[in-house]
Amino acid sequence: MKKRSICFALIAAVVMCSMFSTTAFAWDDTGMTAQFKYTKEAPAPDPEPTYTPKYEVALPAPTNFSGAYGDVTLRMAYNALNEDEQLVVKVNPSSYDEHGNFFLKSEEGNILYAAIARYGTDPAAAEIANSGDDNFIVAVFNNSGMDAIQYGTIRVMALGRDAAAPGEYTGYLHLSIELTQKD
Repeated sequence: MKKRSICFALIAAVVMCSMFSTTAFAWDDTGMTAQFKYTKEAPAPDPEPTYTPKYEVALPAPTNFSGAYGDVTLRMAYNALNEDEQLVVKVNPSSYDEHGNFFLKSEEGNILYAAIARYGTDPAAAEIANSGDDNFIVAVFNNSGMDAIQYGTIRVMALGRDAAAPGEYTGYLHLSIELTQKD
């Protein structure tokens, strides 16, 4: 029985030792193995074309007014127009209702009609747009700087404000920007 116990203990020791990995060192060995791995990487994708803008028109902050009108001046934030180019900013037809009117609306659904005007440096020279005018230019820029060379300031004038119900009215004036060749 003792022989069997010693035999089982010896077998168990061999099995246990073989379960653990060991590193063997060979001194004065004349051979060795080097491992090489080759990895082929996918080719780099073609770089996306870089886009350099010609212009950037600064969006004005929302304009609040409680009197007869509110003004907003359009300026360029970046201008790289060529000598023969100009930037034309117009009122987009989507600014008007189906009858060609621009309006502001309260949260309660009340409507306050308004007129749209444009001017350059002299507010007294403001020109009012015809109802539904889809070709009403509000600013023209060229390569001379950041300010408009024609018009540049939009004025929204509240019509019938004395009869309007109290409240906050909001309207959205949509603008179209077109890069054209100078005439």
